[in-house]
Amino acid sequence: MPRKGIFNQLISTGGLELIKSNELKSNLIELFNHLKERNESISRIIDEVVYIEYRPIIYSKFRARLKQTGKEEIYGKTKISEAVFNESFYYSNEFYKILNSSLG
Repeated sequence: MPRKGIFNQLISTGGLELIKSNELKSNLIELFNHLKERNESISRIIDEVVYIEYRPIIYSKFRARLKQTGKEEIYGKTKISEAVFNESFYYSNEFYKILNSSLG
């Protein structure tokens, strides 16, 4: 990810004008302004799809209830006390599509 603070410092101190290559200046402006905003808007869309659309589907197919064992909750061992694992969904094209869509 680009370091926006360094770019802002170049702009505010006039340092960008010290760069002689117009192509480099243009690429920096494109990277730090347009592409950053585009990435942020796409990231929001991906997050919304994953968390709003896909998360409920996955949670309905896979669940685990954990239980702490031992005298101390912090140092005890965690064991699965109850689980739902939908094997046919796990191997399905629908789950494959969800994984591909949510992982980029």
